[in-house]
Amino acid sequence: MNANVNAKGDELVRDSADVGSEASKAALGTGISLAALIGLWAVACLIGGLAAAGLIGVVTGYIKAVIGM
Repeated sequence: MNANVNAKGDELVRDSADVGSEASKAALGTGISLAALIGLWAVACLIGGLAAAGLIGVVTGYIKAVIGM
């Protein structure tokens, strides 16, 4: 039995957290946070490009980059 009994007779339950599970949750949270930051940065760069060159300039620049001109 993994529980202690206090003076009143009630059971005190000990939580033993699985270290691997907790580390996995932390790594997942970190990965999701970094992905969100990268996505926000990409949107900010897209907005900056649209503000600097306009929609037509961004589209033509993208096409030139894809075909290698």
